Amino acid sequence: MRNKSGFTLIEVLVVVAIIALLIAILMPSLARARAETRSVVCRSSMRQLMYGQLLYVQDFKRLPATISTFYYNCTPPSLSLEQQLARRDLFTWEGAYSVANTNKSKLIPRKGTIFRFVKSEDMYVCPDDKPGEPLDLPHGGGGNGFLSYSMNAFLGWKNPDFRAFTYRKNEGGLDPNGNFKTFKMGQTVKYTASMLPVLFEEHPRYNINNTVTSGGFGEGNFNYTDRIATRHGLALGEKSKGRTNLAYLDGHAETKLYSWETEGYELFREVGIPSGFDTASQENVRAFMTLCEAGQCPR
Repeated sequence: MRNKSGFTLIEVLVVVAIIALLIAILMPSLARARAETRSVVCRSSMRQLMYGQLLYVQDFKRLPATISTFYYNCTPPSLSLEQQLARRDLFTWEGAYSVANTNKSKLIPRKGTIFRFVKSEDMYVCPDDKPGEPLDLPHGGGGNGFLSYSMNAFLGWKNPDFRAFTYRKNEGGLDPNGNFKTFKMGQTVKYTASMLPVLFEEHPRYNINNTVTSGGFGEGNFNYTDRIATRHGLALGEKSKGRTNLAYLDGHAETKLYSWETEGYELFREVGIPSGFDTASQENVRAFMTLCEAGQCPR
């Protein structure tokens, strides 16, 4: 009798079971690899934005302006809100404010002061930041689809070569690690370009940088009351901490591990930038920021 060639049913089932097991083992690794790739793209975009800022510095000897640059300086209080916004038109790094067009989102980021160097709208959006409703979750839910990053509000229009600040008043509070930090009146804090954060991934829920509360209006101004988005995964064994990307004054970008509830004043306090709500802190903030003399506001 001639033997029949082929696999038995048991053999086929064994092979299928092995393949299914291998897929189950590999899928989480593949998902992590894809997530890491998106994080790398995000950091690369932030580096490109910093490159654009540093090219702007070559022309103006200062960093681009933020909305807070105009809030603390350059805007006479006698002007109406409409007139104040008009003075900001096209003068912020991301082009967020204008009264020339009621659909303000169309101005972002093409009307920003560094877009002529960056030349790509894609650089302003993190691959993990999808348009949609912002949520009170670590990744922030959905953003506005055209701006994922915000600039350190207090570095706007500042000479990038500054390296120290002397506190005018006593100030203190918690840093991102829960440590209480105190800065005494007369204390001088020294900085390096590699330690000063310029760009943050901002949480859309805790800003007007979203589609729900502002109809698509966005602003790339990271103030002490704003919050980061940890879009790039939670830390192993750390339910409350996640990964977010930051770009620094020297042009490099890196992934940091923070609580997703970390706010701007904690991040600023970590490196010695004044921040806070009380009168003393506000005096320090105004002293830290670059004051604009008449006729010398950002262009």
